Amino acid sequence: MSALPWYKSQVLISQIVTVISAITAIAPKVATALGLTSVDAINQTVTAVFGVIAVAATAYGAVRRVNSPLQPLTLTQADADAHPATVATQVAPVPVVTAKVP
Repeated sequence: MSALPWYKSQVLISQIVTVISAITAIAPKVATALGLTSVDAINQTVTAVFGVIAVAATAYGAVRRVNSPLQPLTLTQADADAHPATVATQVAPVPVVTAKVP
């Protein structure tokens, strides 16, 4: 597979949306989770911890995707075209040899 600019990767775009959504969801819970005095506070803490794990896992996946040896992501199409992974997938045309029949 050849390299791909980041904005053409549906996987990376969905990971970015997931990170933004998760950060938005956990921000208030992290702020209120400082005092664990009620069931609601404990619930919010657990939700916040697993939200942080979701953000970290998604961010890790995005970083790994950029450095993927199979189909790395680049910033621009020009970078993708010049990337060694793309160059390696381009095959030189096979010369056609015709046989001479006597």
